Amino acid sequence: MQTSASEGDATMLFGYGLTSTGVGAPIGTPLMVVGKKMSAVGGGMNTASSLINGDAKGVAVDGLSIVVGGAISRKIERSNNLTSLSKYLLDGNINLKISGLSRLINE
Repeated sequence: MQTSASEGDATMLFGYGLTSTGVGAPIGTPLMVVGKKMSAVGGGMNTASSLINGDAKGVAVDGLSIVVGGAISRKIERSNNLTSLSKYLLDGNINLKISGLSRLINE
């Protein structure tokens, strides 16, 4: 389950790198979207696993990262003063940071 989230983060990071160059944006942006979805599914599976195993800290951290990440993503999407590419870059950057912070706390 952690593997799915890790692979999603790696895919999102690779897409983020391509997109941030500008040249790789046509490939990088879809990779970021796919990676974000993979990471979200993996995060949900981690939360469910923590719940089943009675790991209250894991449930709280993973669940909170899903809620906070989703709320920030919605706020970015509603922004009227950012370009589409800027929204993808900002959203990817923030979600990678939330995912990394959640892993650090759960260790």
